[in-house]
Amino acid sequence: MGKDGKLRLIACGMVTVMMLGIGSGCGKGEDTNSSVVSGTAASGESATQAAGSIRGIDAPGFERTMEQARREASGERYVHGEEGYYLLAEHGADTELKIQKELRSSWVYAASTSMESSSLVTRGEKISVDPYEILDTVYAGDKKEGIIPDAVNNKEVGGHGRYIVDTLANGFGNHMLVSALNCEGLSIGEIQEVIRTHGAMTTGMTEAHNGRGFYDGYFTQLDTENKNDHAVAIVGWDDHFPKEIFTKTSFVDMPTQDGAWIAQDSLMNTDYIYISYDTQILDAYIYELSDAYRDVATYDAGCEGKIKTGDETTLANIFHKKGTLAAVGTYTPEDGENVTVRVYEEKGGKLLAEKKEYFPIKGYHTIPLDEPVAVKDYRIEVIYDGYAPVEGDAWEDEYVTFRANCHKGESFVKIGGKWIDLATYKGAPHNACIKGLYI
Repeated sequence: MGKDGKLRLIACGMVTVMMLGIGSGCGKGEDTNSSVVSGTAASGESATQAAGSIRGIDAPGFERTMEQARREASGERYVHGEEGYYLLAEHGADTELKIQKELRSSWVYAASTSMESSSLVTRGEKISVDPYEILDTVYAGDKKEGIIPDAVNNKEVGGHGRYIVDTLANGFGNHMLVSALNCEGLSIGEIQEVIRTHGAMTTGMTEAHNGRGFYDGYFTQLDTENKNDHAVAIVGWDDHFPKEIFTKTSFVDMPTQDGAWIAQDSLMNTDYIYISYDTQILDAYIYELSDAYRDVATYDAGCEGKIKTGDETTLANIFHKKGTLAAVGTYTPEDGENVTVRVYEEKGGKLLAEKKEYFPIKGYHTIPLDEPVAVKDYRIEVIYDGYAPVEGDAWEDEYVTFRANCHKGESFVKIGGKWIDLATYKGAPHNACIKGLYI
């Protein structure tokens, strides 16, 4: 990377990109803010936009050769039009590309981009999220339950999106995760709409793959292996990106359709790569942080399971925490679930608040109450019209272990009109994934 920010193929050794697919690692990682999250209100257009940069047409900063300029002028080189093209950066949500410092840290880099992007899209607020603060929070060494790494060096472990959701929903510095939409399984059109309205989406892919290529200024990816050992952040799309480009300098069959996702890749020294629509969307999340809540009441260490007792499933948590309750956090394990939240005084059973919400996309959600309520000893009941979220059983793989503890008097499920303590419920689902958020 030159001092002027332009990608220089000779200096970076990008002649090997077809074989390695990672830009030769010549760029150094950028310094990150020492705080977990910092931010100011966004205003005006970015310096890149003000300079009139046409991002997404060339690999930004790529110095076009005279031959490429000739091909573009003659119509031989593809240039996107307005129809079917969308880039968050051109709609007030320009996120800075961060180059990762550790090989297995792409998952937290992609997540930090999604968090920064969603803040711009949903609130118009510019924040800065340190990827390694996410990693250190997820793999905190003093945890007795939740996601616990087995490696000495947490940076060598890697991770998945749900680890971030399960951990940051319980707090992240002076912020808290208030939404994590799980977009896996959505159609191309549905993903486009949720990115447009909520911000950049992470997705997993194969890191080293014959489907990587570089042609006419475009870095491309067609992943047919679906190993999910690398993560990028999707920040736009081009419905008309020619499928032929993917076969010019890679070793894959031609995709079945035109079109590409435009993504930021923390391994690449270029602003964007183009990922064929034929590439499977895996481990796909859009994360949203908020500093609106100061504390949380919770028992669960993450949502790793689900239960269903009939057409509706009702769970409850009893909390003993004084304060002002402003919202309830919970998960929907499936797309298209209706949720009803009720807050009661534990002694006497007085109804303090009730709220109904519909969530078209599965994931973690925050349900603000119409009015904050003073609480001390209280019960949150949540009725799900499908599956309900619970911690689930303990599990382990070669990198991490998930542990969950449940004690009597914390979480309950209603069966046949009677409350059953989840600490004694068959199948050991452990705690209900219900949280009380305080202001």
